[in-house]
Amino acid sequence: MTDKFKYFIAIVADTGRQAQLFIHGPRAAAQRGVLDHGQHAQRHAFPVVQPAQMVCAFNSVAQRMAEVQRGAQAGLPLVPLHHVLLHHQAAVASGRKVNVKVCGLVGGHSGAEIHKNRASANILMGQFLYELSHVCGYALKELEGGQQDNVITKECEAVLLVLPEEISQITSLAKKMQKDFRAEYTGTDDTITIQITEAGDMDAQVLHPTSQEKVLFYLMNMPFGVKKMSGTIENLVETSCNPGILKLYGDELFVQTSIRSSVGTAKEALSHKIQYLTEFLGGEYETEGAYPAWEYRKASPLRDKMVEIYKNMYGKDLEVVAIHAGLECGIFYERMENLDCTSLGPDILDIHTSKERLDMASVKRVWEYLTEVLKNLKD
Repeated sequence: MTDKFKYFIAIVADTGRQAQLFIHGPRAAAQRGVLDHGQHAQRHAFPVVQPAQMVCAFNSVAQRMAEVQRGAQAGLPLVPLHHVLLHHQAAVASGRKVNVKVCGLVGGHSGAEIHKNRASANILMGQFLYELSHVCGYALKELEGGQQDNVITKECEAVLLVLPEEISQITSLAKKMQKDFRAEYTGTDDTITIQITEAGDMDAQVLHPTSQEKVLFYLMNMPFGVKKMSGTIENLVETSCNPGILKLYGDELFVQTSIRSSVGTAKEALSHKIQYLTEFLGGEYETEGAYPAWEYRKASPLRDKMVEIYKNMYGKDLEVVAIHAGLECGIFYERMENLDCTSLGPDILDIHTSKERLDMASVKRVWEYLTEVLKNLKD
């Protein structure tokens, strides 16, 4: 390929209604963390019927892991996945089964909307379970929230075993914290809800108290949200993370986190923080799936030409923006020296939510604009 034709235009989804040209985007990182299930000790009493020593031999957890979500990061590779496999000591408890559900959240894209002060159901559930441990004794049986690491978690569910006489305390705490959460997220997550439902008495295998304590510690300390804004580009998030997937298996706690940053040292520091937290609690940390960068170029003949063509076609200026989200241009940028590339696309609204939709009229506009750009480049 000659220098004359060394350019690339990526057609991607634009999350705004205004025409935009993406010049670079922070790369997403996917990470996974898992904690072991402890050995002994106890914080709160729960109705144990019979302790059971369990040392499990594990198969590979790869089949249980969701595929890593890819993204583009300005100047950085992706942070891969991390996970842990450890022994655990279980206990069998008897009590009233209570389902706890944190729901009603807006959610959204963990890059493009991470700065909008939206809550994560996984984080809120951790706060609720921690506060509940100071109110009454309970045994944690199940815990699950989220399906994608690049989506701000909208729902998280837990199953507890408790003494029947403590149900009223759980319900009261749920009402109080629901009110507090709605006040904390006024204007961004006004409908946060904590649902408490009873499901009868049962005997079941639960976390040993020490394991439960470690899970609570992890949930209360795992990072979430914007960590730093860019110092060079106004209103652009530099570094963020999103623990999008949380799952308690019978032998491990599995967490998958998306880390994004346009600064390599900041990305590494945040990754190390999660690694240290995981390993401190006896877990293991693994990363994989690096994704190449796409750096902003001050001098871009292709971008200048596209801005000119847009002005001629529509009589207004094209908005050129940087976004805190993943773009595939980094793959081409890494492999083709001196590549000049841009990306554009139709309007997708409320991306990665149940309200996600495509503006069909914008598809037609993008096609007409793109074909005109290609004609001019050919000339």
